[in-house]
Amino acid sequence: MKKSDLKDRLKEAMDIRGFKQADIVEKGNIDKGQLSSWLSGKYKPRQNNISKLSEILSVDEAWLMGYDVPMERSTPEGFQRWAERYNNTHKQYMLSSNESTLISEYRKLNNVGKKKLISTAREMNCSPLYNDNYQAELAAAHHRTDVEYSSEDAKSDIDSMSDENF
Repeated sequence: MKKSDLKDRLKEAMDIRGFKQADIVEKGNIDKGQLSSWLSGKYKPRQNNISKLSEILSVDEAWLMGYDVPMERSTPEGFQRWAERYNNTHKQYMLSSNESTLISEYRKLNNVGKKKLISTAREMNCSPLYNDNYQAELAAAHHRTDVEYSSEDAKSDIDSMSDENF
């Protein structure tokens, strides 16, 4: 999603707004050497300085940081529209609250705990008690063309797999 470097966007915004380095230094109370190092790409400004620069240049912070968003400062409504477009495009990457919690808890575990959690999740996926798609997967696994396989056979397999004592 990143498109440009901050240094390039900073130069572009200064050109468009007609600002010289001295203007930025004066308006933002920013050290001239700091600004020079940002413009050269040697260093990147901290978030508070990015906010300052975006205010001085009247540009969107995300745009200044190189993201593919409109250059003009966003209104809350404009940001909401952009966020909705982004979320609709990237739904497959969005996590539910439970998924985020699971990942957070996983990251707290040591390697032994992580292996155990993965093993437990795999075991749970092999049980119709926890996996809604389990019966379809089991039926697909038994679908053979060289053997008669009835619905009674499938029910028997499912019952056997559902039995905790099996």
